[in-house]
Amino acid sequence: MGGLEFLEKVDIFKGFSQDQLKTASKVGQEKEYQYGDKLFAEGEDADRIWLVTDGEVDLRFDLPGRSTSEQNTIFTISAEQTLGWSSFVPPFKYALSAYSATKVCKIVQINKEHLLDCFEKDPRMGLKFMTNVA
Repeated sequence: MGGLEFLEKVDIFKGFSQDQLKTASKVGQEKEYQYGDKLFAEGEDADRIWLVTDGEVDLRFDLPGRSTSEQNTIFTISAEQTLGWSSFVPPFKYALSAYSATKVCKIVQINKEHLLDCFEKDPRMGLKFMTNVA
């Protein structure tokens, strides 16, 4: 899963100890997407965070009844950045849709429930995480 060296560089895990990084990464799932693939849609339940290990992801608003377009891109997420922090902020829905913006985009997904369990056992970890989100 990109290893602990990768996680140390990810914006949302800055300042975590090696033990905290190991704990957080235990259930990470690696996925690969091709250009134009949809990772998630606006309004879906936000139940995980997404770490970009390679490539880029466009966050877009989708217009009803129309195909997606790069012109609707609000922000582009690059390697070592995170998306899906809506998992930790009410109403726990993705605010935009996410699309692979490069030929190949590699992602690590970490389930929200796993992280919440980690934070319950180690409140300092939760505080660091939410401080990084803010």
